[in-house]
Amino acid sequence: MAKRIGVLSPEIANKIAAGEVVERPASVAKELVENSLDAGSSRIIIEVKGGGKDLIRVTDDGWGMEEEDALLSLQRHSTSKISKLDDLESIVSFGFRGEALPAISAVSQLELITRPEKQLAGTRIRVEGGQVKEIRKEGCPPGTTIIVRRLFFNTPARRKFLKSVSTEIGHLSEWIGRLSLAKEDVFFQLIHNGEEIFTLPSGKGLGERIASLYSRDLKENLLGLDSGDDSLLQVKGFLAKPEESRSRPMRQLFYVNGRPIKSRLISHALFEGYKEFLPTGKFPVAFLFLQINPSLVDVNVHPAKREVKFSREKEVHDSISRVVKETLRKGKPVPEIKIGESREGRIKERIARYLSKEPSSSELFNPSALQETTALPKKEGSPLTLLAQFENTYIITREKGKIVIFDQHAAHERILYKRLKDKAAQARVESQALLFPLNLELTLKEATVLKQNLPVLTSLGFDIEGFGGNAFILRAVPSLLNKANPKQLLLDIVDDLLGGKKIEEPLEKQEQIIIIMACRGAVKAGDRLEQEEMVSLLKELPRMEHSYTCPHGRPTMVELTLEELEKRFRRK
Repeated sequence: MAKRIGVLSPEIANKIAAGEVVERPASVAKELVENSLDAGSSRIIIEVKGGGKDLIRVTDDGWGMEEEDALLSLQRHSTSKISKLDDLESIVSFGFRGEALPAISAVSQLELITRPEKQLAGTRIRVEGGQVKEIRKEGCPPGTTIIVRRLFFNTPARRKFLKSVSTEIGHLSEWIGRLSLAKEDVFFQLIHNGEEIFTLPSGKGLGERIASLYSRDLKENLLGLDSGDDSLLQVKGFLAKPEESRSRPMRQLFYVNGRPIKSRLISHALFEGYKEFLPTGKFPVAFLFLQINPSLVDVNVHPAKREVKFSREKEVHDSISRVVKETLRKGKPVPEIKIGESREGRIKERIARYLSKEPSSSELFNPSALQETTALPKKEGSPLTLLAQFENTYIITREKGKIVIFDQHAAHERILYKRLKDKAAQARVESQALLFPLNLELTLKEATVLKQNLPVLTSLGFDIEGFGGNAFILRAVPSLLNKANPKQLLLDIVDDLLGGKKIEEPLEKQEQIIIIMACRGAVKAGDRLEQEEMVSLLKELPRMEHSYTCPHGRPTMVELTLEELEKRFRRK
């Protein structure tokens, strides 16, 4: 017999809602801080223990609540933000569903202490697993304090899947940082296990807040962006110069009407605007703030309110792309012009410099260029003839009856991987000391992953020293990668470790980092190679195991036979 349909109890409904709203300690802190901001707070202090698994306390100086409102705030779908359907078309607050506090209290031990400024006494409410256990009057300062203890204490499976303390506090600090950029007129302080993570004074400006959260170097390489008044939307913020680009889009922060969001549309528009300025495989760093009529954006897409939809997507996309491109063009450094140098002299110098770099046609198309190379693994004794480098990305060669095209990055990556792997197996990875050690400022999340992987990086030739907080000194890099930009190399490795699969087993972790190092240290698409560099690359590749692919599985070469060409030209 089929089971009858029943209505879920409030306790079960809140636990289900918690699964959508409360993913980890970071999402709890985010929801509580958003409530503080919606309450008009000018000062917010976040205290955390055990990465947020043991305790999260958020204290603000906002409006506070009377006892009746405080109790209502713990009931699902109780909100002061909307009262009728039309209100959904004009939401500008962070929260509006009335789901966060009930969902959090359903999976934790929660205390709410609050007092409006005009009342003499405040209210303390203690809730455990969604059940109100105690209500009493209490003396407290104006504002609200919410304490969340033992997150997921009554859902052991959820608690078991939380990550390490360092990982959880990394996520939490990242979200608080994102929120703080939306409200630079609000004081923020984050404390973990009694130690200050950051203090962000109010009124210092967005640039200073970015410097505090990321690095002073980044702030000094930002370009201000302002689209001016527009009938559709206004875009303000900062774009980092192309040399600050990263290997993953982790430093792209977008805000719509003050709300931090994730948006593929904005990310794509940003990339389109940067496209002509970026190295291949890099992602821009940007902080974009969009102001748009609330009726043209839907914030009710995701329970955690992280995604939005625009009703006029193409116009929004094109507006962002255009202002990004214009800002970068204006901010492009002007080449130095030497006074007194004749135009004719400059032209002659440029021609001479160009000819000195380019191999002559007789060298480039010399049929004997690769006659002495070891045969490629697929055809013993079959010599290659180097023809050209195409688009500074592909090496074009001729073999008997076919054209063989090599991807220079994939080929070099395979070679570096084998060299690093062999050196690591013998514990003989040599280091190259930097002439001037480099100072690196990282976020807490980045610093955590770097510290976790320092032993492996040291064994692979890096010399990295902690310099207090989230700062480090880079003194040496592996000799095999000494042609790479050392700062960019290390930042790329950190980005890839953050974005990649989490591995604990030491040998597997070493393998993972070697693959990243080989990829980030290899020549890139767009790098011009001298003829001898191409010859050297093609001589060495056949000696590698699995020479047909890079360590990520991409092909290092493709073939185009004479028969395939004749078919394409309809000769056969």
